[in-house]
Amino acid sequence: MDTARLRRAFRYAADDEDDHSDDQEVLDEEEQDTLIQSLAEQNQRRNEQFRQLLLAVPALAAVPFLMACFRSSSSSTAMVSLLGISSLAATAYMVHRQTPTKTGIRVLDTWSGADVKGKGPAAAATFSLSNWSARRLPPLDQHLPHLNLGLCAVLLLSIFLPKGATAPASNTPYQLLSSLPAVVYGIVLISKVTMAGVDPERELNKLRYEYKGA
Repeated sequence: MDTARLRRAFRYAADDEDDHSDDQEVLDEEEQDTLIQSLAEQNQRRNEQFRQLLLAVPALAAVPFLMACFRSSSSSTAMVSLLGISSLAATAYMVHRQTPTKTGIRVLDTWSGADVKGKGPAAAATFSLSNWSARRLPPLDQHLPHLNLGLCAVLLLSIFLPKGATAPASNTPYQLLSSLPAVVYGIVLISKVTMAGVDPERELNKLRYEYKGA
């Protein structure tokens, strides 16, 4: 259902004098609630399906690191491979543990609106439960997003180390190995922020109207 149709459905006929009342789809409050709930559930299912696809990204990205570990005799390449695999494993773990729209990075979650979904008592209760759950998260779950950011930064900085200290004897480009974990984690973060920005419950609650009856 496109945005224009939704806005027509949530706009009372008397609010637009240029439209004919016969062409308006007027919903009472119960129908509005049902529609909002249905769209919110559809969105949650799509987000969950996309999260499952995101799990495949770090898994596929680990292949060149595993190849480098077995094929390269360079200690620097082996170290980068181990660090890269650690970062990808952390990314996959967070995708599995977190809700589809949560990044675990407070600045991003606040900016994207992932901290507050929807509007009203139900959303407030969800938000309170989310805060309570966050306080009870294991330390690893709380700090891993930031630790992974730091690990990605270390791998990126290793590209600029003196060539003599890091020149790998491998067919896999050293720059690719060093930058791939940051690219993968960036894809995951962008995807989560994008999903958090699509919230039918939050948007459609702004368009609700009081049903006036016949």
